[in-house]
Amino acid sequence: MIYPSLLYRAAPTGVRLAPGVFSDLQLTKILSADTLDTMSVLCAPEDVTLRQAVYRDTEANLSAYKTLTLAAKRLNGVQSAYSSARSVPERDYLFARLILAALDFADLAAVIPGDSELIADFRAGFSGSFSAERSDSKGLSALTDSILNLEFSVKGDNLKVSRSAGSISLAKRLQFASDSLGLNISFDKREADTELNTRIINAVSALFPEEFKRFSDFHRKFENDFSIDLLKYCHELTLYTEIASLYAKNNITHNFPNFVSDKRLEVAGLLDLSLLFKEQREIVANDVFFTPQEPFFFLSGANGGGKTTYLRSIGTAAVLARSGLPVPAESMRVYPFSNILTHFPRDEHGESRLEDEQRRMAEILSLHGGDSLVLLNETFATTTTEKAAELTTELSAALAGSGCITLYITHQLPENNSLPVLTVAVNDANSKRTYKVVRSSGKTSSYAEDILRKYGF
Repeated sequence: MIYPSLLYRAAPTGVRLAPGVFSDLQLTKILSADTLDTMSVLCAPEDVTLRQAVYRDTEANLSAYKTLTLAAKRLNGVQSAYSSARSVPERDYLFARLILAALDFADLAAVIPGDSELIADFRAGFSGSFSAERSDSKGLSALTDSILNLEFSVKGDNLKVSRSAGSISLAKRLQFASDSLGLNISFDKREADTELNTRIINAVSALFPEEFKRFSDFHRKFENDFSIDLLKYCHELTLYTEIASLYAKNNITHNFPNFVSDKRLEVAGLLDLSLLFKEQREIVANDVFFTPQEPFFFLSGANGGGKTTYLRSIGTAAVLARSGLPVPAESMRVYPFSNILTHFPRDEHGESRLEDEQRRMAEILSLHGGDSLVLLNETFATTTTEKAAELTTELSAALAGSGCITLYITHQLPENNSLPVLTVAVNDANSKRTYKVVRSSGKTSSYAEDILRKYGF
């Protein structure tokens, strides 16, 4: 069975962001792998508004959606254990737990609040679902719980298994037995409460054959009825609940972007989310202005002034916008970029830094397609001043005339540069950096000494 998606009505664009984009933007430090994997595939523009509506439902009913997300994660965890089971009794037992987890998820899904189109279809998809399994599973829940509530005790060198009504978790009972026998086995509570060790479950199945015959009969009857398509909801729901929780927990101003047909990127009061998880200064909001008349900007200034933060905030806002999610800003008008491409300094792998930078830039130039967002951070910074200026001149000319919106942080502006330049404002009263990015009013220094010190020259 195919269940309705909470992400797509149209087919995905097929464009997948390069893995390096998320590490460059430091999103890997603040978002889960499930969320990043979902965001890496750009959705069709017509799906953006559908996702925005699901997000509104999520934000308005965050507690209910977080409960549903946890149920989806439990379902995926049991299915993973079931698919890796190494004996027949273990598979029979875990299949019963899998169906019970699916029933719990379906019960929550059938009543999840929300008025959006995708949520209405999702809710309807679980109305009356698993009716046959539900009827046959009566009593299975108590039965699986009784298997988990076994008492493990040690007498001499023997491990005794018996029924228990105690409240001590299975993990703690197993840990006590292991410690008593000197086995030095560490039992993780989350795993031990979901799946039992194969040898233990085989032993338990021999002790309680009638119970395990019920598991076996149930498994044979419904094995082909469980659809792995259910598993997609784990990462689909996580996308919405994780972003909504992030904004709620940190009390961040956020709004949905407005998409426009001409190539522009205009943002008011933009924040860099990655700074929320660093013990440092107050986050400074910035404005962004890229238009069809000025799609390319250099950004130059002394190190530590907030240039990279500004670059990251733009990239993060673009990724969130193209994922149908709100951005951490007061407002945003943006063209629906076909790709988001980044180039940040990295350690070379078997080649010089310059060779690595040239290779990666060649890849970006082959992918940008004329309507991408391109973010460059200190590209060609590790070669000589003359060579860097030469390469920067060539690269900026190619990108400025391509139709892409590009921000290029560099300490080596081209000779006789005619392209617009941004810089970091300084408080004239005390010469302190303000972390505000502004348009340069005159010729901007190359800051060559800063970059040479950074790379140890």
